Amino acid sequence: MTLRRQTTWVIAIALLLVALPLQFAFDRIVLDSFARVERDATARNVERVRDAFDASIATLANKTHDWAWWDDAYAFALDRNEEFVESNLTPASIASMGLNAIAFFDPAGALLRERCVEIEDEQVIPLPAALAARFVPGSPLLARTESDREASGCFVHDGEIWLFAATALLTSEQTGPARGSILFAKRFGAAQAAELSAVTHLDLAFHLADAPLLPADLEAGRGELAAGATLVTPLGEERIAGAGALLDIDGARSILVRITEPRAIHAQALAAGRSTKLTLALTVALLGAALLWQLRHMVIRPLSLLSGRVRDVERGGDLTLRMPEEGASELVALGHGINQMLATLARQQDELAGLSHSLQAARDDAIAGARAKSEFLANMSHEIRTPMNGVIGMTGLLLDTRLDGEQREYVETIRGCGEALLDLINDILDFSKIEAGKMTIEVVDFDPRHLVEESLSLLASRAQQKGLELCCQIAPEVPAWAAGDPGRLRQILLNLVGNAIKFTAKGEVVVRIGVERADAAATLLRFEVEDTGIGITPEQQQKLFQSFSQADASTTRRFGGTGLGLAISKRLTELMQGAIGVRSADGRGSCFWFTAALGVRAAPPSEAEPRIALGGQRVLIVDDNATNRRILGKQLEGFGLAFAAADGGAAALALLEAEHAAGRSFDLAILDYMMPEMDGLQLAARIGADPRFAKLPLVLLSSAVARGQVRANEPDRFAAYLLKPARVNQLRDCLRDVVGAAAAPRRASAPSAAATAAPPRRPIGSRGRLLLAEDNPVNQKVAVRLLENLGWRVDVAANGVEAVLAASRLPYDAVLMDCQMPEMDGYEATRELRQREAARGAGRRQIVLAMTANAMQGDREACLACGMDGYLAKPIRKEELARELDRFVPPPVVPPAPIEPLAEVDATSAETRPSER
Repeated sequence: MTLRRQTTWVIAIALLLVALPLQFAFDRIVLDSFARVERDATARNVERVRDAFDASIATLANKTHDWAWWDDAYAFALDRNEEFVESNLTPASIASMGLNAIAFFDPAGALLRERCVEIEDEQVIPLPAALAARFVPGSPLLARTESDREASGCFVHDGEIWLFAATALLTSEQTGPARGSILFAKRFGAAQAAELSAVTHLDLAFHLADAPLLPADLEAGRGELAAGATLVTPLGEERIAGAGALLDIDGARSILVRITEPRAIHAQALAAGRSTKLTLALTVALLGAALLWQLRHMVIRPLSLLSGRVRDVERGGDLTLRMPEEGASELVALGHGINQMLATLARQQDELAGLSHSLQAARDDAIAGARAKSEFLANMSHEIRTPMNGVIGMTGLLLDTRLDGEQREYVETIRGCGEALLDLINDILDFSKIEAGKMTIEVVDFDPRHLVEESLSLLASRAQQKGLELCCQIAPEVPAWAAGDPGRLRQILLNLVGNAIKFTAKGEVVVRIGVERADAAATLLRFEVEDTGIGITPEQQQKLFQSFSQADASTTRRFGGTGLGLAISKRLTELMQGAIGVRSADGRGSCFWFTAALGVRAAPPSEAEPRIALGGQRVLIVDDNATNRRILGKQLEGFGLAFAAADGGAAALALLEAEHAAGRSFDLAILDYMMPEMDGLQLAARIGADPRFAKLPLVLLSSAVARGQVRANEPDRFAAYLLKPARVNQLRDCLRDVVGAAAAPRRASAPSAAATAAPPRRPIGSRGRLLLAEDNPVNQKVAVRLLENLGWRVDVAANGVEAVLAASRLPYDAVLMDCQMPEMDGYEATRELRQREAARGAGRRQIVLAMTANAMQGDREACLACGMDGYLAKPIRKEELARELDRFVPPPVVPPAPIEPLAEVDATSAETRPSER
């Protein structure tokens, strides 16, 4: 919109804003004044009708006076002369006076004579019941005297309005005594209303106040009319109505009078308003035109010139153009300022041209660096996951063989370490996602207690090698089941505990977990890792939780590390709606803490067999570390056991002596292996050598390495062995086994069959036949064994070319496709299979599942985009593999027919062909 048009609109709106208040003021002041005048005029007309109605009654009373003070009428009341009646009370004479009835009453109010006629046809009729009901002997309307000569008014009876006047019968000199009363009465109907309308020159009508149907304005104002108010109601733009109530002889407002008349005053007001508005509009238009002309001459034209020149500069980019310096002084200054700015911009343009080339080169370098980083991360992910697949896969296969309890525990530890290492590798390789803000948190149900204990068991051997006590204290209120990301929690915990062990030369590392805040929907858990290590100064604490930084440069040289762990932990705690921090002092140890919000879940029902209940037994704890004694004591109290603690072998022997002297004994003793002066083995030998305590069951608390050595050399001295830090469930089960040794076999010396027997395997080929496309020999072996354990017969192809040929010859239930293979990769092989299917037309679609070490963001989408049906990231876990295969190839309802045996396959050979098997 141009400046001229904008100015026109602004002036128009401004004048409109001025005109509207004036219009409003006119309507409120002038038109309201006219409206009040109109209402007052209509109300006065209603009063005129009331006056005319009262005048009708007064006229009737005057007629009564003429007869009441007539000597002949006075004589008739005395002697009842019938000739007077026949000559004066004729129907014609009564009708000519506009009366319906004339009646004579004696002083007691008794009727002497009456004559009632219809005015229209002068017919004699009986005295109407309305009159008879009103004028009876003793009626106050009749017994007139010299002092109270007359009564007049109106009343309503049986839906009729009657006017009457009653006057005492006196002589022509208006002297008495009164000989009774004379009554004149007339029915007030449409004819009488028409007479009043002619007299007042108003369109009027009379209604009974209790009538069921009234005009709308009367119906709406019944209450106001009953209170005596005068009602004025506009009936539209043309007419107006006024109404009021008439008092009857009883003082009731039983008669309503309504007038209607043209709204002449309102019409005058509208005409005056139209002329005023027209005058106002013309005035505003002339004023606006004058203002617009002045603004265009003084402002708009110079600004338009400036605007046009600026557009020329914008379109052509010619900074040598200059603005016209003319018009008002302010516009001259504006043009001069723009010219100065153009000169400055011209100089800066020359300078920016020199920098543009440098910036473009820097941008190209940055893009190349980002591309190289992405390619490096993708290649690193693939190269690391490939051997990790062999490590984790082989440990999984080893767990499926027959192992004794200790071997199985060792293998499980190896697999746990491998999976924890894989989690750490994933986070390092996904650091680009952290920088881009694309890190996500999953939500699954898990046991927080088990997570903490399992994580610490992975680091127990490291702590033992440095001679450190690794302790764990879990508050009772920590939920047994929660919803969150256990992998991320384990990663943070392993990082903090690993750092604590790394930076602690002697002493202990204590892990505590408690509840900071809880409600019905979520629980905020607080984890603390406290050590007795080197500590951190306040200045060094400022550098923590930043990428690739440590407390100082010497820390990296002495202890190693990338400095990335705390930065990743900080971001993960924020994603879990928590926080992370540290309390420390130089040389006095550190306490790292973090919080995480977890959902509340109900614990699943336990499938464990019933065990011997604990409670009431007495346990002796022997450990030189006070924290260990305190934590073990809290755990035993939670099991309902009483305990006593000793800080060394000598104190333990003294406590046993004192208890025996008091006639008491312990049911169990837990001995720490590594203690000064007298270790756990020496103490156990002293206890076993004393006949009084030889039968006391002993449990050794030691590291994994020491426990293996002790079990090899001292197989029968201890009832059980516990790995430090002792898990709550392991401690509970161990105590139940030892305390209930008479009812259950000892786990330490006689592992159950379930612990050593390999899990059941399905017959090979019972599920069907698969094709594995994999070029790495180790990964071939791992995958083949896993699939055979699941009941599949497997053929192996070493690259994509072999996979396409094999899938074209045999109808496999599914093809497991690696993505990176020589000659033809998995993407190209899958596209080739889909093209061959399309060329054949309608038919069976080959199920293709990606089984690849490509696990970066976007790899899943790339696999699905090329035609694959599913995706599995290496290292492959048996459970995930089985679940994905069941999703695409459901298990058969009936046992499948036996598959003909094939030649034995060497899964380690990359040169094997499907046709050769």
